[in-house]
Amino acid sequence: QDFSLLASSIWPSYDESYLRETSFQLAVQVNGKVRDTIEVDASSSQESILEAAMTEKVKQFTDGLSIVKTIYVPGKLVSIVVK
Repeated sequence: QDFSLLASSIWPSYDESYLRETSFQLAVQVNGKVRDTIEVDASSSQESILEAAMTEKVKQFTDGLSIVKTIYVPGKLVSIVVK
């Protein structure tokens, strides 16, 4: 068997721009329970992510209550504590 052809072959290249995530999904919790998931752009600011987290499903669990704390764990979740 002739392995010299294999050894002299050119390896495929890759483009790192295709390896970057352009968007990702976040879980949105209200008082520790997942109430919705949202998809956000990877370049979004924390403020815009927190604004996007207030979906209709989440508002059902926060209406009439005061939001005590909002926690954003980058790339994982948004947690809203209400009282």
